[in-house]
Amino acid sequence: MISVATGGLSAGTRDCILHLLRDAPAIAEAIGQGTEDAFTNGLGPAMLEFIACLTPEEAAALTPPGEAAPNPSDIWCLMQELEDTSSGDRIIAVLSGADSSGEGLTVEESAALGQAVEACGIETEFEFPDPVGTEGNPLADTEWRLVALGNADAPAEVMGGDPTAEFTTATDMTGWTGCNSYGSRYSVRDSELRLDDLTWTEAGCPSQALFRQEQRMQDSLATVERFDVLGEQLILHSEGGQVLVFELFIGP
Repeated sequence: MISVATGGLSAGTRDCILHLLRDAPAIAEAIGQGTEDAFTNGLGPAMLEFIACLTPEEAAALTPPGEAAPNPSDIWCLMQELEDTSSGDRIIAVLSGADSSGEGLTVEESAALGQAVEACGIETEFEFPDPVGTEGNPLADTEWRLVALGNADAPAEVMGGDPTAEFTTATDMTGWTGCNSYGSRYSVRDSELRLDDLTWTEAGCPSQALFRQEQRMQDSLATVERFDVLGEQLILHSEGGQVLVFELFIGP
């Protein structure tokens, strides 16, 4: 934990911190308190940025006796590397103590952290899992056609448009809603499914019926929680008891 007791900061450090406080003003009070409040209520990532502003000497001076001083350059490098990953925000939240879910990192997230640690040249005795591949991921390299959607008890048949979902790699998916294409990063853990950075094109639909169908599909994808693969059928379960039912597409 960082203490605020110090004999002064360099001009470069002060400029860096002032820039940070302009972007995250809520952290100023937490820093001033010098308590663990700075690492709660979602402020943890900003506190890591605060530490990254310091010189090694300043970080050592701000670290309470008996605790290992953080390396600001390592923290800065890790944050830059993780920003380029789909799960970077969550990894940073977990590392900073701001994530309150208590779930820890998934295998995919741990692998992404390991790649960032290696890219930054940080020496550690911790063994990270290998970057995720298709092994153990039943969705990777599969393509599906939507056949029904709606309430899990009685999903309605698709009215047209040939909506799809294609898991092109172990971490990327694309698809078609019947009116627009979409793309997302994704991760799986057991039967849990998480979509990140979900984006859509914004073309119009040729009919109101397809527009309503697209909206239901978009809402379900945005709130998906888990999946089931039953033979050649894929069911995505979303909030509120909604499902997307797909059938495996086998090309020519």
